Parts: sequence; structure tokens; C-alpha cells
Amino acid sequence: MSPSFPQNRQSDGADDLHVARHHLGSLAEGMGYSFTVTITSELLDRFVAVSQDVSPLHVDRRFARGRGYPDRVVHGAFLASLVSRLIGVHLPGENAIIHSISMRFRKPVIVGDTIEVSGEVEQVSESTRTVVVKTWIEEMVTHTLCADGRVQVGLTEEQGRR
Repeated sequence: MSPSFPQNRQSDGADDLHVARHHLGSLAEGMGYSFTVTITSELLDRFVAVSQDVSPLHVDRRFARGRGYPDRVVHGAFLASLVSRLIGVHLPGENAIIHSISMRFRKPVIVGDTIEVSGEVEQVSESTRTVVVKTWIEEMVTHTLCADGRVQVGLTEEQGRR
């Protein structure tokens, strides 16, 4: 299990709308951020509306139960979008542009689960103006790892500032 970051931890809410402004020089290995999200039917339905992924496992509770799940299963792409939120809003924030995301899905996330989405700066490269952020998603009741991975992030700079 990776460390938690109480000084950076937030629950899903209005405070989460503030976009961080980290620059390459302000990022260091070990910096982290995490936030929690409770997966509701309404939240999943909004993702279905955007993605148009209407696989019955994601949209039909009876179908999901018939496959051994207690409720609808959250899309892996939905979890990846939460990692994108972590990068684009919090770590590093407004100066981030994702180059690549690698994720492993270890346990399904189900409607009703509360999850914590976390990231920790693993590597900073000044020569390529990139950082690697190790990420993980944990279900909060059982503290089970649901997904983990790495994101390579480029750092943008305001034009004319180099």
C-alpha cells in the first residue's frame, strides 16, 4: 500500500474545483494528492451518456447481478477519467498535459462504492519537462486496491516565459 497524503486529501465537493498551479520546479518526488468519490447511479449514468458505452454490465443492474456483482460495474474508462482529474486539477494541475496512462484494474468498482483516487510524484525530469505520477484507486470500506498505474505528464509553460 502506498502512503496517504492527509495535507492534500479532500472529499469530492466544491473545494475540489480549485485547479493547482504546480510548475516543474515546484514538483518533487514523493509529493502526493488524493480525493474521494462515492459512485452513485446518477454519476455512472452521466458517464454512460457521455461515453455511450451501454454494455449491460454497466447499465443493467439485473444483468450485473446475474454475473455475480451486487450492482452495476463502473467502466474502467470512468476510473481512468478520475485519474485524469487527479492530474489535470491537482497534481500537477493547470500546467499538465498527459502523455500516457497505464492502468491495471484489479477489483471491479461497483455503484455505491466510495473510492479514494491517489497519486504520488515518482520521477521528475527537467531535461524532458515531464513527471511520472504513480496512481492508485482504493475502495474505502475494505481498503482494497481496485486499480493502479502510472501517468507520464508533460509540463506546459506560458508562451514567452522560457
